[in-house]
Amino acid sequence: ALLVRSRIEGYKSRTVERGVLQLQALVDQVIVETSSKSSSNPSIQVSDGSETSSFLPRPKASEAAPASERLRYIHQLASPTRWELEAELASRWVSLGGLRTALEIYERLQMWPEVALCWAANDREDKARKIIRRQLYTSASGTPTSNDAFPSIDDDDTNVNDLTILQDPLPADSPRLFCILGDLEKSPTMYEQAWEVSKHRYARAQRSLGKHYFNEAKLHKSEEAYAKSLRVNALNHSTWFSLGCIRLQIEDWSGAVDAFARAIQIEDTDAECWSNLAAALLQLPADATVDGGRKDPEVNDEDAGTKDNKVDPQKHIHSAFTALKRAAALKRESHRIWTNLLNVAVRLSPPPYTEIIIAQTRLIDLLSRSQGEGCIDIEVLEGLVGHFIAITPSGYTPSNKPGFEKMLLEMLEGKITPLITTSRRLHLLTAKLSLHLSRPFAALAAYEKAWRVATGQFDTASSASEAHWMDVVDATVDLVDAYESLGERQKEGALEGEKVAKDWRFKSRSAIRGAIGRGRDVWSESEGYEVLEKRFTELKGS
Repeated sequence: ALLVRSRIEGYKSRTVERGVLQLQALVDQVIVETSSKSSSNPSIQVSDGSETSSFLPRPKASEAAPASERLRYIHQLASPTRWELEAELASRWVSLGGLRTALEIYERLQMWPEVALCWAANDREDKARKIIRRQLYTSASGTPTSNDAFPSIDDDDTNVNDLTILQDPLPADSPRLFCILGDLEKSPTMYEQAWEVSKHRYARAQRSLGKHYFNEAKLHKSEEAYAKSLRVNALNHSTWFSLGCIRLQIEDWSGAVDAFARAIQIEDTDAECWSNLAAALLQLPADATVDGGRKDPEVNDEDAGTKDNKVDPQKHIHSAFTALKRAAALKRESHRIWTNLLNVAVRLSPPPYTEIIIAQTRLIDLLSRSQGEGCIDIEVLEGLVGHFIAITPSGYTPSNKPGFEKMLLEMLEGKITPLITTSRRLHLLTAKLSLHLSRPFAALAAYEKAWRVATGQFDTASSASEAHWMDVVDATVDLVDAYESLGERQKEGALEGEKVAKDWRFKSRSAIRGAIGRGRDVWSESEGYEVLEKRFTELKGS
C-alpha cells in the first residue's frame, strides 16, 4: 500500500517529495529485512560503509505471517524485487535533482550506464567515459578493466586511451553503452558500432545517428538513419515526427505526409504534428497520392485514366484545412496555427465563411494587444463584407438568429472597430457596411475618420511623397461625396427630421480648404490639386 501511494504521489508537484521519502523508507525496510536477521536492532552495512536502518521496528514472530502463508499470495501481489525498488528510488531522486544520492544507489546496484549518466550530469564526463569504456574495452597491457575489479572509480588510474581492445564477449547492454559513449564523445562511429553489435535491432542507435547527421545538416543521411530506426521500432511517435520534419526540408512532400500521418496514428493530440501534416498536404499536386506513391491495389490500369479525370483539385486543401482545425483545437494559443488556418480557409471554394470568422476573431484575441489593427487581414475582411452585402438585402436589419451574418457583425462591431487607428482602408470598409445597413450617420463618421487618417499620415511623414498626397486627395473627395449624399438623410436612432449633417456644405468646404492648404507649397501643379480646386468651386456655386 505504501508503494502504491508513493507512486501516485510521485506525479503531483505538491506531494512528489513526500512520495520519494515514503519510497525511501520502504526501500530501507526491505533492505534490512532481506539482509540482516541476527540483530534485534535491524541494520545493514552497505558498500560505502554507512549503515541503513529500518523506519519501522522488526515485528515479533507472533506478529508476522509465516513464509508459507505469504507465498500463497506472491503472484497476486506481484511485489517488485529489492533491486527493482532501489532502481525506482534512484530514478525518483534523479527526477528531483538528487544526483549524488541516485549515484550511490546505482553504484551499489552496479547499473553502470546510469552511473555514467549521473557523472555526466554532474559535469564529470571524463569519469563517465572511463566507466563506459571499462565495460566495453580492455587495456592493451592486459590489465583487467571490469568495474567489478575497482570498488571506486576514484581509485582507478587506468588511462582511457589505453582501453582500445573490445571485450569478448561484450556485456548484454553493450548497444546502450556504445550509444552513451557516442553521446559523450559525439562520435557517430559509436552509434554505428551499437547498431552492428545489436545486429540491427537497437533502434536508439539509428535515432542518435539521425540526430547527429541532422545537426551537421546532412539531411539525406539523417532521413536514412531515422527510417532504419523505424523499421525496428515503428511505434515511436517522436521519430516519425522528426522524419517528417526532415522530409519537409528536403521537399519530399509525399513522404512527409506519410510520416506525419503515422505519427498522428500513434498520438493524435500533437498539434504541431497536425500543423506540419497540413503544410505537407498543401505542397502536394492534386493528383498525388499520400502514401509515398504506392499504387492503389483496387484500381486497374484501365481505370486509372478515368479516375485521374475526376480528381478533386482541392482534395489536399480540404485535408489540410481539416488537419489545421484539429491543430487549432489542440493548441488554441498558437497564433501561427490560426494564421495558417485562415490562409487555407480562404483558398477553398466555396470558402467556409464561419470558419474564417472564427479564425480571424481568435487572431484578434491573441494578437490585438501586441499588433493592434495589424492582426486584421484586410483582404479577407473585404471578402467577408462583400459576401455579406451579396446575400443580404439593402437596409438589412440584424437579428439574433445564429449564423454568418450575426457572427460577422459581432466581429466587426465588437472586435475590429475598436482596433482601427491608422488604416483608412478599414474605415472605408466599415463605411461601406454601414451604408448597406442603412446607417448613414455611422457611415459618414467612418468617412471622416478615414480622412483624418490620410491627412494625419501626410502631416507626420518626414518627406511626403506623391502617394501620400494622392491619399489625401482621394480621402477628401470621398468625404465630400459622402457629405453630399448623406448629409440631408435622416439620422438613424434620432428624432424625426434630424439630419445626419445639416451643415454638410460648410464641412465639405472646410475639408477641401484643409487639403489645399497642405498641398499648396509642393503639389499645386499636380492633377490632384486641380481636382480639389474644381470641387471647391462647385461647392461655392451651389
